[in-house]
Amino acid sequence: MPQSQVEPVSKRLIELEEVIDRGRRSFIEVGLALMEIRDSRLYKERGYPSFDDYCRDHWGFRRSYAHDLIQSARAVAELPKVSGIPDNPGQAVELARAPEGERAEVWQKVTESDAAPTAATIRAIVDSRIQTAEVPIERPVRQLPSTEETFRGMLTSAVSYGIVVAELDPAAVRRAFEAALRAALRELKEMT
Repeated sequence: MPQSQVEPVSKRLIELEEVIDRGRRSFIEVGLALMEIRDSRLYKERGYPSFDDYCRDHWGFRRSYAHDLIQSARAVAELPKVSGIPDNPGQAVELARAPEGERAEVWQKVTESDAAPTAATIRAIVDSRIQTAEVPIERPVRQLPSTEETFRGMLTSAVSYGIVVAELDPAAVRRAFEAALRAALRELKEMT
């Protein structure tokens, strides 16, 4: 549930939320709207402390899904207007894995075949290009969370491991995070 609203909600936020509400059928518009809400921190106008909370509580999806929509919209925006666009977010997510600047070429190769493009076809072409590249191509890096989101995540991790954190003591927060990280690493080692 969002915190109480401090300021009235802007007309722009309402417009962008309407795009998301109607535009769930148009993933490109939704991705661009989410990107602006995230980058401009407009979610705070609804009283949400983080973009993650906004996506989860207001729209019912995880931040990772919102990120996929944003990356998909960016990838599709790079395509020439005459080449057509992916039909769904799954196709666009796979296209987004291709390096910037090569996505139009990948999409052209996908659309040259007689078959209808699928996410699997796009994935295969992107993987083939990555494997045959002379210089290794790094996969796109997800945007790092803001300092506030990182801090909230650290506190959540600490609390989930039963660690009591002094509210305004940075040293206690650091120690709690280190303890939570050590516990998580132990769990990972036990799994492997």
